[in-house]
Amino acid sequence: MENILLIIQNFDIAIKFIADEYPIVLFALYFAFAASIGSFLGCCYYRIPRKMSLINPKRSFCPNCKTELT
Repeated sequence: MENILLIIQNFDIAIKFIADEYPIVLFALYFAFAASIGSFLGCCYYRIPRKMSLINPKRSFCPNCKTELT
């Protein structure tokens, strides 16, 4: 249990250091996280009303010809 608390404390210190010294890095991490969530929500917005699976197909595809996008 002490190890977990130590890890949490060290993580908290690291985040505060990054936020103070390199705010652009923290901004980039937040941006990447938000973009990932937005991409998933866009997938849900398209697939759920059409009763499509969120898991398969795994890649994006053209809705007209069903070709996977790269």
